Order: sequence, then C-alpha cells, then structure tokens
Amino acid sequence: MGWIWQQSDWPNFRYDKRLLEYRDDEFRINSERLTGCFEALPMAYQEDATIDLMLSEAIKTSATRLFCVGYTARSLANADRERALRTGKGSL
Repeated sequence: MGWIWQQSDWPNFRYDKRLLEYRDDEFRINSERLTGCFEALPMAYQEDATIDLMLSEAIKTSATRLFCVGYTARSLANADRERALRTGKGSL
C-alpha cells in the first residue's frame, strides 16, 4: 500500500469508515489492557518502561535510516541493580 502521500489521488484522502471500525475497537481494547498492565508495575519499572518506549519511538521515527545493532532494553535484573546503586538500598 505504501505511504498516503504516495497514493495517486494524494492529497485527497478518502477511506471507508466500516473498514476501520474493527481496527479502532481492537486498538482501544489493547490500549486499555496495556494501560492496566503498565499501572500494575511498581513506579520505578513504570519509569524504566517509559524511558525505553520513548527511546524506541525516537529511533523508529528518526528521519535518518540508522541500523541500531546490539541495542536491547535493560532487563529487570539490571534495572534492580542500577536502582540499588542509586538509592543505596537492596542487594547487588
């Protein structure tokens, strides 16, 4: 399908609302599930997840096409260790 601006009738955007209703409902339900899971996390994990998501989105939406090799989100164990070092609480 390609990008909208690549369509032959650009910029006259048309769509069939009936075809999008299912996807809209599916997106809403999945968003609500994700919100519930996110809110169940401890605050420190919420902060880590937010930073990881923002970084991921920044990389994906970057205008330059970079291939990021070797980047992975920190594991919960690493996050625990980092938090223990910052706060002086917990064990390493």
